[in-house]
Amino acid sequence: MILQRIHYPMFEHVRGAAVALATASIMLGCPVADDGETVGESGTATESASDASASSTQGTADSGSGETSGTAGTTTDDPTDTDTTDTATTGEHRVVECMNPGTMAWMGDVYIYDEGGKTLLDGYSSVSGDIKISMEVIDNVDFLACLTSVSGNIQIFGTTITDVAGLGNIETIGGSLSISENANLQEVYGMNALTDLGGALIITKNPALVAVSEIDALQQIHLGVNIDENDKLVAITALQNTVAIGSDCANGNCPDLSVSYNPELTNIDGLIGLPALGGQLLVTGNPKLCLSKVMSLADMLQQWVEDGQGDTTGNKNDC
Repeated sequence: MILQRIHYPMFEHVRGAAVALATASIMLGCPVADDGETVGESGTATESASDASASSTQGTADSGSGETSGTAGTTTDDPTDTDTTDTATTGEHRVVECMNPGTMAWMGDVYIYDEGGKTLLDGYSSVSGDIKISMEVIDNVDFLACLTSVSGNIQIFGTTITDVAGLGNIETIGGSLSISENANLQEVYGMNALTDLGGALIITKNPALVAVSEIDALQQIHLGVNIDENDKLVAITALQNTVAIGSDCANGNCPDLSVSYNPELTNIDGLIGLPALGGQLLVTGNPKLCLSKVMSLADMLQQWVEDGQGDTTGNKNDC
């Protein structure tokens, strides 16, 4: 195996949440062929938008191309046999099935910035680091359908995806899930296998997003929720079974619940009845959202508003 050490300036785009991804030196890992040799070639890919930028070196192997770091796991299975996914439509929501579950564990981070990168995780069921997906050429995340766990963060930024149906089999995410500035994203739904989110849930600046729904099995979000600045967002019906957002502040970072500056938002039913919040309640600047609904959300969290630990201004006052 040939290992090539490369350096990535990582990018991050989050708003008001405790997520920090530091620049690091990382290893490029590729599956090893039967003869023990790996062939790679290098190129470059750059991306910049608003607050985030990325530059990278692309590697190619028999399974495809894309930016990667880390080393491949081992298994007796042939990773090329786990590439197939099948999609079906249930009502208005797509369901992406993993037809050939993988058994390997990817060690390190994975960067997917091109079509070839979609095959990098064929044969893998878990990733020990971060998954970062960007660039307009990425129009779906169906290639993640065979993953069940990610120890780091998942960041989906600046793509042309219309949904996140490919995340439907992930059960645990050790870090944060960030879905931001995806021009064509219409709905965040599914992810009903997800039971624990170790970081924050961040859904921001997706101009075509109209609904955030389901995510029904998620019990706890450890660092906070930011659903902000989505121009067409009407309804948040997700997270109905979530029992806690954080527990306390650590290192100055509090697990806040922020639903702010969504000009079309009228429905936050998925959040009403949330029993516990470790940080501030920030539901502000949503001019079509009835204040009565905001206060229904605050009923069990009223101390955060009374103690100045929150903001419910800028919503619709006469309903």
